[in-house]
Amino acid sequence: MYGRHDSRNQSRDDDYYMGSEYFTNTKNTEPPVDYGDHLRENEETESLDSEGKQKSFNRLCVRFAEKTSMQGLPWINAAKLWYAKVFWIFLLLCGIAGMTLHLYSLIDQFLQFDVQVSISLGFNHLVLPAVTVCNVNAVKQSELNIMSEALQSLVTQTDPSRVNPGPGKKRKKRYVDEFDNINFDNLSRMYDFTDKGGQKKDNTFQITQTFQALYMQHSRATRQKAGHQLQNLLIGCSFGGYQCYQSNFTWLQTEDYGNCFTIQSEEFVVTSAGPDNGLTLTLYTETDEYLTGIAQGYGARIQIHDLYTYPFPSDEGEYVASGFETHVALKQVELIRKGSPYGECQDVTAYLSSYGAKYTRTLCQNFCKQQLVVDTCGCFDNAESDLFFTLNYTFSVAPCRSETERVCLAQLEADLKGRTLECPQCVKPCQETQFGKSFSARNWPTDEYANVLMEGVCEKLPKQACDHMTNKGSDYRALGHNFVKIKIYFEDLNYELIEETPEIEVQQFASDVGGAIGLWIGLSIISMFELFQLMLECCAFGVHKCRQPVPKKKQSDKYKEKYNPSVKRTQDNKNYQKII
Repeated sequence: MYGRHDSRNQSRDDDYYMGSEYFTNTKNTEPPVDYGDHLRENEETESLDSEGKQKSFNRLCVRFAEKTSMQGLPWINAAKLWYAKVFWIFLLLCGIAGMTLHLYSLIDQFLQFDVQVSISLGFNHLVLPAVTVCNVNAVKQSELNIMSEALQSLVTQTDPSRVNPGPGKKRKKRYVDEFDNINFDNLSRMYDFTDKGGQKKDNTFQITQTFQALYMQHSRATRQKAGHQLQNLLIGCSFGGYQCYQSNFTWLQTEDYGNCFTIQSEEFVVTSAGPDNGLTLTLYTETDEYLTGIAQGYGARIQIHDLYTYPFPSDEGEYVASGFETHVALKQVELIRKGSPYGECQDVTAYLSSYGAKYTRTLCQNFCKQQLVVDTCGCFDNAESDLFFTLNYTFSVAPCRSETERVCLAQLEADLKGRTLECPQCVKPCQETQFGKSFSARNWPTDEYANVLMEGVCEKLPKQACDHMTNKGSDYRALGHNFVKIKIYFEDLNYELIEETPEIEVQQFASDVGGAIGLWIGLSIISMFELFQLMLECCAFGVHKCRQPVPKKKQSDKYKEKYNPSVKRTQDNKNYQKII
């Protein structure tokens, strides 16, 4: 009964089975176009991490604790006992607190931007600084007639020769009394001479101020003509044994000394130290032309300053006496200051393009003072007119001439001196060259050499002036008072560099911060990237949770059979077994 099996029936069944719709082009059936939308990775696969475990925030933290190089977290994760976990959590929190305090201290110290000063010595060929020289007498006696009557009156009243001579101390006291009896009301009152606080001002100081104010009332051309000229003042000039000439000098005027002259050149390079390798100037001061009541001494005023800086010989210069050869030995000092945020300083080239002179604090203060005068008094201080003329700095207002304007000017100057008004924008330059000076002198010239010098001077001076000097005969001391010799040189070619540097460099700060973080919680740069990756994974997990769809209903068997041939094949196999 189970013996024979009809092969025809088997063949027929096979034909039926193979011809079934379930096996028609099964291998070549293509899914519909939107099949990918239906067959995305199922929800269970999307919710698994790289290790095949269910995604969760707790799982992310555990996995981070297992792999991180940060100290403490692996021990917290590995601890089995609750008090062990508490202990390691406590240690980690203490480390974080210590790191926070340490970092706060480091950041606070860094943000103070303190500087430290380093001093070093260098050796090189040095450029000779600029030298400005002035005769201490502003107006020549022979040119007094071109000045105003007020100035002539002041000179007449202060002339010691008008005082009757007397013996010893009596004569000196009478001359002082005459100074006290000078009637300033007869002169143009250019300053406020009102005594303040019950204190009486010095009469000599008042005479000097009045003379300067009257002198500056004259035009620039008149003042130049009335002063000592370079062709008479300069009778010798050499640098390193080679002659220099009048064309190497530039002219400027000051209210104190009248005509002044500056020599400067980048070609004056000093290759050896000592007096023979510097600048030598021989001056003829024309002492017979002095206004004796105004210029109360003989000699010259010199200022040694950095190249291309504007000179202020009245404030920053030194006197050189007549009848002496004065040696000025220099030592160069370079100052380099740090700007913002470590401090306040001004670039030295800030004024160079606009005014033709390097920035200095004194120059800035003069600009600031003049602007305050213009804003407060409605005029400008004529005492500094030549400074602004030289630097092409112009004003749209007139000079202060009326008594009201002069009183306003005097009050403003008093406020500046009392620091009631200040110029906070006038900070120190970022780079500055200073020169330490050592003075030495000897009597010069000798009696015989004085006659030789006088003969050379007579070739330049008018015959009348020369005869006046030679008539002094054997008064060699009087002749010697007419001459000044100056030697300016470097004591040695070593220079001192004083430089401000940050107390905490950026590299040092980064090292300190890294050391603090590594000390307290064991973090390194690589460990910080681990924290960064943890944040990215947390963000990705959050996005996944937000985008996770609502669970769908179970698909029908018909849908599964249509788009999943394996399901249909399994079902047909079951039916086939039943047929058999």
